[in-house]
Parts: sequence; C-alpha cells; structure tokens
Amino acid sequence: MGIGLTTSNGTTAYISPTFEVTDNLFETTVDGVKMIFQFTPGTESPAEMNTYLPEYKALWMAENCTRTMHNIYTLRGAEIRDANAWARYIMEVKDLFGNDAEVILQSHNWPHWGKEVINKYLLNTAAVYKFIHTQTLQYINEGYTETEIAHKIELPNDLEKVWYTRQYYGTLKHNVKAVYQKYMGWYDANPIHLDELEPPEYARYLCADALEQLGYQAESGAWRNAYLNAAYELRHGTDYYPDTSVGGTGAYTLGMSTKTMLDYLGICMDAKAMEKENLVINMEVTDENTKYLLRIHNGVLLYSKESWSYNPDATIRTSRTGILGIALNNQKLMDASIESVSGDEDVLKILTGNLAEFNPYFNIVEP
Repeated sequence: MGIGLTTSNGTTAYISPTFEVTDNLFETTVDGVKMIFQFTPGTESPAEMNTYLPEYKALWMAENCTRTMHNIYTLRGAEIRDANAWARYIMEVKDLFGNDAEVILQSHNWPHWGKEVINKYLLNTAAVYKFIHTQTLQYINEGYTETEIAHKIELPNDLEKVWYTRQYYGTLKHNVKAVYQKYMGWYDANPIHLDELEPPEYARYLCADALEQLGYQAESGAWRNAYLNAAYELRHGTDYYPDTSVGGTGAYTLGMSTKTMLDYLGICMDAKAMEKENLVINMEVTDENTKYLLRIHNGVLLYSKESWSYNPDATIRTSRTGILGIALNNQKLMDASIESVSGDEDVLKILTGNLAEFNPYFNIVEP
C-alpha cells in the first residue's frame, strides 16, 4: 500500500515476547519456517531487525530499506537515528545474504527481484545514509551550522537520480539537521543562542532592525518617519508615547455641532455588541432648543431632527455636551450637561456600557 495511502484495519492487541533477540545474528524456526534475524539497533528503530528466510531465499529489510529516503529524524518527533550504523548494517546484510537472496521485501512498497537488482538496491541505499552522515560531519568540522549545511549539501548526482532513494518521505535537509543534532546538540557556537528570545520577540527585533535600516536609507522624510516609527513600536510597544488624555476633550470637540456629536456617538457605540438592542429615545437639546428622535435599531444609532415619539422608551433632556459625555463615558460631562432622564432609567447605562475603546496609539506593525 506504499506509504501514507491508507491505514490497516483490524483489532489492536499486545502479545508478550516469548524470547528476545540479543545477538547480532539469531537463528530460529517460527511455525515451521526457518528464520535468521540480523539485529540492527539504532537504525530505523531503536530495536530493528532484518530477517532472512533461507528456504525461500527471501530477505526482509523491515524499514531499513523502503524504496524512499527514510527519516533520520521524524517530523512527528522521535529519538535521532544513527545514519552511520544504518549504512553499516545494510552493508552487513548485503555481505551476509546478498549472494543468495533472490527477492527482497520491506514494510512499505513492492519487492525487488534478482540478485543483481537486490545488491544494487542495498548498495545505493547504504550509500545515501552514509553520505548524509559523513558529509554532514565534514561540514561540521569546517565550521558550518546545521542550517548552513542543510542549504549547502547535495547528494552525488548518480545517487540523486536513484528513484528508490528519492526524497518522497524523508528529506536531505531535515536529515542533515538530525545528524548535526546527534553529534553537536542544539548549540551552534553562536552566543546569541545561549539565552535566546522567544520566537515573537526574536522576530520583532529582526524586523525592527530591518525597518530601522530602511528608514536610514529613505530619502523621503515621510517614509523615514514611517519606518522608524514602526521600528520603535516593535522594540517598545505603544505604551511609551505621550499621554493624550492630559489635554482633555479640547475646544474643538466642544465646538462640534449636535449632528456631528450624534454621529460620533454612533461611531463610539459598538453596534455588534448591541445588536439585540432596539430603543426609541426622544432627545431635547436644551441649549439650542431643538428636538431629535434617536432610534437604536439592532444596535445601530439612527436619528432625525424635529421628530418626536409619543411612546418612547426614554426621554433625555441635555445640552449638546451631554451627547459628548455619553460618547466618551465621561461622568463629569454627563452630570454637568444632562438635566433629566425619564422612562427607562437604564438607557444611559445601555449607551455607555457598549462603547468601543479608541487607543490613540494603535499598532501599525503588530496585529
């Protein structure tokens, strides 16, 4: 069934071993079939075995040969495998049974037939794992890191063309990193990795460095400021900018027209959070002697001037600044401006309890 095309069906159970194979070669008979086990620890599995069936001249390679480049390191996570031992055991089994075997089988994919094909198959497979091992160690001794080796290494041209050792499952890049990890561990001799930042912080500072350099190189002052502002945010966040609340609401906000204040109130109200709210509100603006009919329709604020409802949910008498007080949830402004609320006394809580928060210093680089 190849690799990964389907999974086997049936029940799952456990049968305790009746004997253990501890010798390099172990010969026994199972259900009348003579078997010679070759113990190959540390290869595709910590406790792997190849098996030769002399009466059938059949060589079972388990997963030490699988018609693909296998994993020295599995992406799912497992103990690193020994590529050097893997190659050595394949050559050992070739010497032991290669002259006699007429068919070779493995856990995945179809058999190989014929002595010449079998021996070439074993030789090429062993060579691939040995090359990964020795070439990686060579580059390590030349001072390259695992990432550099993964980008530098290439299989010999003839081995690259062998289809049954192609990278259909394992890959050269991550297998090289496995060999590096086995011998060198995680430390690549670069001291910046001794106490490494977490990935988001690490990426943040790298991006900040790049943006800073782009800013220094920009001829446009606007571009320079944009790049450097983004770099500052990545390094420091937005908490260290000047506090804009010091100046209060400002004369320009108090000078807004009533319609502009109502429009602003609609912007401040979180319509999604209020989507179940449906209210009719009469609003009398006392300092300009006008009336407005406000409708909260599925959380959306709509209004019309000089309209009035004879059966509202609430009536609010206020000066213009009271509208701004509601929009800002500024109790001081509301106390000074709102003269009365009749009907549903919770109407102000409904309006001020679902306001969006507008941080004057929003993120421009980070999410």
